[in-house]
Amino acid sequence: MAGTFLVAGATSTGAALARRLVTRGHRVHLTGRNTESLSALASSLGSSASWSQANVLEDGAGARIAKDALAAAAAGGSELRGLAYCVGDIPLKSIRAVKRDEFLKTYHLHCWGALEMVQAILPALQKTKVAGGSSVVLFSSLAVAQGFPMHAAIAAAKGGVEGLSVSLAAELAPKVRVNCIRPGLTKSSISAKLLKDETAEKKMGEINPLPRVGTPDDVAALAAFLLTEDSSWMTGQIIGVDGGRSALGINHSSQTIQTVALACVIQVLPATMAEAATAAAAIAAEEQQRVLQHSQPHCQACWEN
Repeated sequence: MAGTFLVAGATSTGAALARRLVTRGHRVHLTGRNTESLSALASSLGSSASWSQANVLEDGAGARIAKDALAAAAAGGSELRGLAYCVGDIPLKSIRAVKRDEFLKTYHLHCWGALEMVQAILPALQKTKVAGGSSVVLFSSLAVAQGFPMHAAIAAAKGGVEGLSVSLAAELAPKVRVNCIRPGLTKSSISAKLLKDETAEKKMGEINPLPRVGTPDDVAALAAFLLTEDSSWMTGQIIGVDGGRSALGINHSSQTIQTVALACVIQVLPATMAEAATAAAAIAAEEQQRVLQHSQPHCQACWEN
């Protein structure tokens, strides 16, 4: 049964998800901050897509987005069947550099923004008549499970997303299913600084048991499954899409570890070259010690949702 799905943050993974849903005969309503990219994506999807510009950090954004999505569903003669909250960023800062306002902004963007949007569309989701109920998909990070340096703000926010996911799943069952995807490093506009060329991408990918960097479509494939009735007996799950990293650890090579550690530190601004070099050396040394002890990794450059 075809329906309309709200895709918030319709770039990279969100865009790949929208394409998959439309290919399966569904309609999508796209939201994001960049009107040019939203318009281009919607045009490529034809009459099955609508869009509206929104910034989830603004007061009342969830209600406005919900209103637009419901209007789009009604115009298309279908019901609103689900939400994918793909909004996110990667703020990498050392614990000494994190400021209160930055921390709260990150939490707002990732956690409160998701909850506010669920609240706004919940009445519509609870009315769906499709077998298995409607569905919400949220996005966490591998950093929550493994603990990486420079990830204090984002890991805290994404940890909140995981807690939110299982709490919503418990409260909203059986009418609304809620699941969470925990991605590893994925190619996207926000990871472009780390994956600046083929050599850098190869080095970043080598650290995974399945030795490559993820693609938006890798994550979107699972998101599409979780949104539709194919996953009608799944709720409250947190599922990794990370090349085996969370379950199996890393492929160990000192050169790769040092490359990843240095790339992580370079993202932490402002910092002097001496501070960056010292931090990179310390992280690399710690990683090499962990390799010798066959333990889990301590540093990953970044992740993307």
